Amino acid sequence: MSNDKPLRVYATIGLTHLNTLNLVDEVSLSRSLQISAVKNIELLKLALVSDAHLFRELQLYLATDSTGSNSDLSQTIIQSLKAFSEEVFPRNISPLEFGEPFGGLLASGLNPKEAQAWGIILATLFSQAIGLVSSAMVQEILVLLNHAGFEDCWTQLAIDENQLTVKLQALSRRYQDGFFVLIDGIGITKSVKSQEVLSDINIQRVVDALKGWQTRQQEVVEGGIWLGHNQETNRLLCERLCQRAASRREGRQGRQGIRVLKRYDVNPISSSQTVEYSVTLVSGVLDLANSSLSACFGKGQRILAVIDAYDGHQAKTLQAYLDRQFESGQIAGYKLHITHFPSPQKDMDAVLEIIEQATLLQLTSQDLIVVMGGGTLTDIVGFAAALYEGGISYIRIPTTFVGLIDAGVGLKVGVNFGDKKNFLGTYYPSTQCLCDKSFLQTLPIEEIRCGLSEAIKIALVKDASLFALIEEHYPLVLARSPEPVIDKILMQAIALMLEELESNPYELSARRLPDFGHEFGHTLESLTHHQLRHGEAVAIGMALSCHIAWSAGLLKRSILERILKLLLEVGLPIYHPACQPEVLWQRLFQDAIAHKMGRLHLVVPTDIGQGAFIDDIADINLTMLQQACIELKSFSIQADSITPSEEIQTRLKGKKSLIVQSLGYQEERR
Repeated sequence: MSNDKPLRVYATIGLTHLNTLNLVDEVSLSRSLQISAVKNIELLKLALVSDAHLFRELQLYLATDSTGSNSDLSQTIIQSLKAFSEEVFPRNISPLEFGEPFGGLLASGLNPKEAQAWGIILATLFSQAIGLVSSAMVQEILVLLNHAGFEDCWTQLAIDENQLTVKLQALSRRYQDGFFVLIDGIGITKSVKSQEVLSDINIQRVVDALKGWQTRQQEVVEGGIWLGHNQETNRLLCERLCQRAASRREGRQGRQGIRVLKRYDVNPISSSQTVEYSVTLVSGVLDLANSSLSACFGKGQRILAVIDAYDGHQAKTLQAYLDRQFESGQIAGYKLHITHFPSPQKDMDAVLEIIEQATLLQLTSQDLIVVMGGGTLTDIVGFAAALYEGGISYIRIPTTFVGLIDAGVGLKVGVNFGDKKNFLGTYYPSTQCLCDKSFLQTLPIEEIRCGLSEAIKIALVKDASLFALIEEHYPLVLARSPEPVIDKILMQAIALMLEELESNPYELSARRLPDFGHEFGHTLESLTHHQLRHGEAVAIGMALSCHIAWSAGLLKRSILERILKLLLEVGLPIYHPACQPEVLWQRLFQDAIAHKMGRLHLVVPTDIGQGAFIDDIADINLTMLQQACIELKSFSIQADSITPSEEIQTRLKGKKSLIVQSLGYQEERR
């Protein structure tokens, strides 16, 4: 082809025909890359569905209003086109499928390319609705579309909610047996059944999300580059932005500077923020000579100390400790509030009780709250601290085994609402969590078992060595032994929880290994009106999930039996009459799936120390759950009849054949 008429990018990037690639002239392409010329929907789709690097290059190019040399971008486009054609065209798949056929739904007043951009918006929102992409990634895509010149299809298109809902429902009927191409991240596509995409609940989620984004359209219009999940990519992107800004500063006087914005998410606390708090294993935290707690007090602070009423001796000890701090002038005053909230009373009334006490003491945001108790109380007080005057610092001193290794070290605080556990809440870390194992001496045996349940949970999906430690030494834990191995179990469990929190502190990803056992466990707590303790419900949830994993061919039979054996030896239940399969199945849809944007994400072990996810509800069925309940009930009855004593863990030693007898009538599958 002659170079008399240089090829423009919008003329060369046509991804439906392989021969079009032969028309791409690198010199012309580099010369013709202008802001207006990049208004090419096929190029944007190429970046979205196949090349994250190209997506970042386009972000950089468009956000910096580039008009100079564009060799980097043109090279990236050439390489991306070649790689894409080699991979995709032999399989006859086109990126133009992304956003189709959504583009024509509300295309009135838009030109064909703007209609395609509208289709990208809808397809992206459906990708978010079924849990494939985050709100932050949606924001990145919207900002890029805006910078590429497609702001009209986003900011000026009037949306009729009812009309859109009707059209999406009609689309669902039309494509009843079809598939849609969605994105599972920048540069990653996923083919999803149309009925899974266009379910009534997902349609409503998209309509609601669309309304939410349009109320924040000014953020989209004025947005700079919105950073994504990959920290290294973000760092390089920021460096390149600064370099490009410096090289073009001359001749661009008077222009607005580059805006690099942190990740945005629907959660009010962005996960891009640096969160710093300390979890410390101490001994004798209330000893007058121990400064672990007093070191957290600021000179002249007033302290609201909230303590669980379960142990009057500990309340007196805490009072004596605070008296000493007041007399020495370290604190300006304090109030000791002794209270107790059983699990059914973990609600907003409890939070308001704490806020009222803080108000009576006339605390300011510069003062401090100390909470000493189990996970229920630390959650309530943490939520109250988050609400009081926009946020006041607080310190956790967990006194239960569950609190020491789980509830006390996380960021989430909240309360129940109706029959939904922890439905209301936020993410508000304490400034310090002081874990004192001496509190184990004050706990009833049932609470020790519940703590072991949480330790087994994290070990099963994260660390085989911790599981083996618990298998060998759980009698020492139950006996509250001072042996050093107890410290090792505690520290290892805490470290594993913190490791999980570090990668997903605000639970922006619904795929959370610490949820193992909780999908069914929370439901069982509600169904039994909290007659089941949290750790007991989680143990049953683990047993159900493990059995489902075996039924799905993900877990060996021998491993299933080993897990059930340990749970029973510790004295934890693996079945309860509330395990009604039809009810549990229904609640999976009502609670777990609804909470996880239409996906299941059921945590299951594939081996000791290795956790995985069953992401789609279609991969399991009611029959699996029915079979699990029947077998676990049968084995639970046999185990009880053989070991009626409360100390079941000492009576089941050496009875491996019992599990084989009661669970072994189906062949092992892997």
